[in-house]
Amino acid sequence: MAIALIAFASRDRELVRATVAQLTERFLRLDGAAQLRALVRLGDQDYFWDTVDEAMAERFQAPRGTFDVLPAESAARARIYAAAAGIFARAGYQRLETPVFEDTEVFARGVGGSTDIVRKEMFTFEDKGERSLTLRPEGTASICRAYLEHGMHKLPQPVKLWYLSAYFRRERPQKGRFRQFWQLGVEAIGSDEPAVDAE
Repeated sequence: MAIALIAFASRDRELVRATVAQLTERFLRLDGAAQLRALVRLGDQDYFWDTVDEAMAERFQAPRGTFDVLPAESAARARIYAAAAGIFARAGYQRLETPVFEDTEVFARGVGGSTDIVRKEMFTFEDKGERSLTLRPEGTASICRAYLEHGMHKLPQPVKLWYLSAYFRRERPQKGRFRQFWQLGVEAIGSDEPAVDAE
């Protein structure tokens, strides 16, 4: 029915063929009231599009405390990534990517069960097997878990690792603080030499 009504609103059949899939998808996502508002003035294409766009903007937004990285910002991020990768490679660091979520115990032990991060700021949920999982709130605990799990302690020490990933904290969003954020970090594990810390 939506396809027929949209086709009726346009005299240009090629335009309808080219846009009907897009229009239908957008139209069907609207709630009933928004669909009615769009159909009331179906003969006016501009009104239809404005109504659909307005309803979509009201209904679908990035969750509070998150943001989209738009194409214009992606180039700058890519330059930062490339510069960091080059600097870390020259210093002997290798990139390690860990899962976006871990067993909750990884952070409770690694960060400390009495810290604000663990007590107040973690996004924790249960999977279907009733295991407690948490979206990673910081990088170090996951890096240490991977170091132990994959036997990196048997490699020449220190093992130098770096990461650039999304992290999540359930805190009140405010200027400069988000619930999802990107963090770049380095870890040199397996040495108690002060020079490693200084590096």
